[in-house]
Amino acid sequence: MDGCKLLKDLFDCLGMSHMCNRFLSLGYDQLQDVIYLKKDQIESLIVNPGESTKFLRRLYEERKVVSLWLQELGLRNYQEALFSCGLTSLKSFIGVTVQSVEISGITNCVHQRRLLRAVQILAESFISRDAVGIGEWSAHGQAKGGRFLVDSGSDVVTLRPGIIRDLNLEPIGTAKQTGASGVIIDTCIYSACVKIGEKTVPVEVVSDAMDSLGTPVLRHFNHLIHNDKHFWLEKTCD
Repeated sequence: MDGCKLLKDLFDCLGMSHMCNRFLSLGYDQLQDVIYLKKDQIESLIVNPGESTKFLRRLYEERKVVSLWLQELGLRNYQEALFSCGLTSLKSFIGVTVQSVEISGITNCVHQRRLLRAVQILAESFISRDAVGIGEWSAHGQAKGGRFLVDSGSDVVTLRPGIIRDLNLEPIGTAKQTGASGVIIDTCIYSACVKIGEKTVPVEVVSDAMDSLGTPVLRHFNHLIHNDKHFWLEKTCD
């Protein structure tokens, strides 16, 4: 089956066949061209907010979409085995591993790699829909977003003295802190705001040798680590 036919079948199963010709006219003539689109790309193509939301929801939840996706990957013969393992929507494939692929009956290593490569692209497209910020996850187990170290074990936000000076932050008090030699010292506390995506979080900052974000910022977001990416996700309530 050619790519255009698969694409038409996709829009039909989403109940949005009236949009297919627009996508085709813009060069989206393969199923993967559409399935791996990110939220902002979808919204630029489907300008009606209600329709773009409906499109994204159905794309990741409809069982028929999985059938078409597997067909394009040349893995349609594994469909029933995958369905029997609960993998009945694109959303359900997020987080699939080699072990879960083996459990579903795909033992051919070439087919495993093909599916897992597709799942990785799918996961990044799906996760980025709700991400307000994306950082990098380093090998030593801490995330880096921009120039900040993300430290889930810290209850403070820290900045280097030079950054505090450049930002001209307002001092609002002092706190007792244990220095490197174990001596208790008075540390100045500054008022600041951290903005991630469209969310601004008021914080108190102390001076340190590195710039870091602790739980005062982290708790305002949900977090997901996928491969080497740290996704900052919108939290519906604090």
